[in-house]
Amino acid sequence: LKMRRVIGLLLLVLFHRVGCFEISGVRIEKRSNVLRASIMTEETYSQRIEQSLKRKYGTDEMSRVLSSWRDLVAGEKYEAVLGDHPLMKQEARSYLPGLTVRPFWSVENLEWAKKLAEDWQIVRNEFDTI
Repeated sequence: LKMRRVIGLLLLVLFHRVGCFEISGVRIEKRSNVLRASIMTEETYSQRIEQSLKRKYGTDEMSRVLSSWRDLVAGEKYEAVLGDHPLMKQEARSYLPGLTVRPFWSVENLEWAKKLAEDWQIVRNEFDTI
């Protein structure tokens, strides 16, 4: 009984700070001073992610991403042969149509990659501390 009270108090503190929490697939949240509990199924979870993406970025800007997200949730798998060789193929569980497919990318084509390559020593030092 004491352990239940301790866990209950911890959840109450957590709930007070963040306004919601999730345990074993059950989400409890507070909206306008009303507690609401819902069971988080895979479907509702994926729907919430999609709704969040739409809210943040809009549907027009996100049409390819949303299509890719729906395919991922449905378990679709993308497969394509690259070039003439049958072993050069791309397989992906998550795929965005319209992206350029290349076996390797040069840092010269990507500004963010140039910066990362220039600062490789910083990344290495961080890795060494782990």
